[in-house]
Amino acid sequence: MDSEQLDFRIFKQQDTGKNESAAWHLTDRIFYRSMRYERRSSLLLGSRFQTPVHNFSPRSFGMKFTSFLVCSLLLVSLQNASRAAVVFTDDFSSDPATNGWTELSSAADTATGLIESDGSSAVLRKTGGSSRITLTISRTISSVGFEDILVDFTAFQSLTGYENDDFIRIEYNSGSGFVTLLQDNEVWTGVNNISGDGTSGNDGNVTPTSISTIALGADANENVSLQFRLTADLNATTEDVFFDSFTVSGTATAVPEPSSLAFLSILGLGIAKTNFRVRRFI
Repeated sequence: MDSEQLDFRIFKQQDTGKNESAAWHLTDRIFYRSMRYERRSSLLLGSRFQTPVHNFSPRSFGMKFTSFLVCSLLLVSLQNASRAAVVFTDDFSSDPATNGWTELSSAADTATGLIESDGSSAVLRKTGGSSRITLTISRTISSVGFEDILVDFTAFQSLTGYENDDFIRIEYNSGSGFVTLLQDNEVWTGVNNISGDGTSGNDGNVTPTSISTIALGADANENVSLQFRLTADLNATTEDVFFDSFTVSGTATAVPEPSSLAFLSILGLGIAKTNFRVRRFI
């Protein structure tokens, strides 16, 4: 045996307390970076101990586990980030005013209107007067915790004929004023069409028709005061507009679920405990 090498050998003795104490101090004093055994000036308990040279150390194991835990958390976060979720939805089965919407009607003269629910849709109708009337419902929706915001809206009309200047409009406000997302004039088809169909007296669309979602800009992400406004502009008491459903959805931002965090915490404690035992008996 080389004179600079020392054969340390750990073996189980009757006095386990002394053996564990010796192993504990030796672990702190022996460096695993070298492929050689180093001679120590003092030998604990006056015995010869052997520690095999290998790449394992409690410290490096702990660092590797920490990296594993961080990567796991990132993976869980990415999985959550890919999940689309509903931020808000309303099927208008009750009066919009009872579900946080603000109802408003405006007209040039004494025209009157009504906003209510028929049990399955919100109904906006003109009830009297000779001028046009604009009926709106609006509300604030927080998108905090969500990004890539999408809006879906479904509406339909009564059968009575509509003119080019009758319209249904959807707007949103992220803080800088309302911006029109879509305005469909005359017959509702769920597409942007501000010029109408070119003729008057067309029958309304009595089939609930969706806009097939509209993506909002980045200004709608994580917005605590995101506003929406739905408008029906009508000129006759025979024209009824029905709002069938309204949904705001988005992608949940990367926040690990409590169940995932609990699992990783339990796993971490288990490995840490094993690591502690391994360290004590090396």
